[in-house]
Amino acid sequence: MQHAVHERDNIAPREIDEEKVFDKIERYVSWIDYDLTTQRRIAAQMLKAGKNRVWIDPERLADVAGAITKQDIGRLISQGVIKAKPKVRHKQCPCQVQKRAEKKRQAREALERGAEQKAQGPRRKKSWIKNVRAQRRELARLRTDKKLVPSEYARLYRMAGAGRFKDKSDLHLQISKLKESDITEAGGETGAEDNEPAKKRQRLKSDTG
Repeated sequence: MQHAVHERDNIAPREIDEEKVFDKIERYVSWIDYDLTTQRRIAAQMLKAGKNRVWIDPERLADVAGAITKQDIGRLISQGVIKAKPKVRHKQCPCQVQKRAEKKRQAREALERGAEQKAQGPRRKKSWIKNVRAQRRELARLRTDKKLVPSEYARLYRMAGAGRFKDKSDLHLQISKLKESDITEAGGETGAEDNEPAKKRQRLKSDTG
């Protein structure tokens, strides 16, 4: 049974450069021979970079290993034996850019809403104060004209401060309703008092009979 021939089967094997391979192996072995943890830490402090960004010339590992003090490390930095690698800036994904722009837009809208509410707050309060003061002036005028007794004035004054009336016309409407309710209550009480003697006479008749 014959197998299908693929294009990858026709690709020639890649030639390996033995010199580069041996060079890499030699460098790796040389790195193992020297412990440069302290030198790397000192160099990172002097270069103001992370330890992983510190580059050391592989040809001068022995010199770097012999450097113990900061002066020695500074001399090697000035010679170019030790350097700081450039920062790697990864390319941002379009979705990340879109998310960042969306967050920025939301934050801007939140600030705008807060500023708008703060601007409207004083206007609303001023209009409410103006309305309540007008209602209280009207109540004071009615009290001076003897159209309200002190108890009614005090009650309506508290109701105006609580925001029970929309404006002065609503205030007059509520005053008229209160007057009517008081009159009906008073009439009901007087009617009950007038009926008491009649009830008594009926009870006396029933007892004598």
